[in-house]
Amino acid sequence: MKITTVYDTDIITPIWFESETNSLRLEFNPFATKNKEVNIPFNNWQLQVERKDKSGATTYKITFGRCSCVPDISGSIVKMTSSGFHETLGLSRPYVSLYYDYLNTDGNNKYSVRINRTALEKDALEIKSVDFSIEMMDNTPDLIDILTYKFSLDVTQNIRV
Repeated sequence: MKITTVYDTDIITPIWFESETNSLRLEFNPFATKNKEVNIPFNNWQLQVERKDKSGATTYKITFGRCSCVPDISGSIVKMTSSGFHETLGLSRPYVSLYYDYLNTDGNNKYSVRINRTALEKDALEIKSVDFSIEMMDNTPDLIDILTYKFSLDVTQNIRV
């Protein structure tokens, strides 16, 4: 008995659009029923980032609306070792934290990314990068299936300890 599988669609690889501080990734639906998409639901996103420096910490308040999205943070922390090399660590508490604003009543999603400069200084660490991303998955048979927008928080200003 011989089993043969035939796919009637072309697989389109994801596309990245990148700048120094932003990137946009589009993943396409291999089972889409259309070959052209004009009304893209991602066009209606709204995003606002506000930076607040306080004693020992920097907080980024991030608000996004018109989007049923999943947020995430990524980046790295470095430490100079006794041998002169940089040891790279992932973001973790107590150095960097992501908080959701459960008291939100205006319909927008609100998050805070908190960078604890006091803890970084105490452990002789330095923030290398912090990126915030939001991902939207579309559960319709549209051409674009997943869209991910990622931007770098400007952590280099006043954060080096």
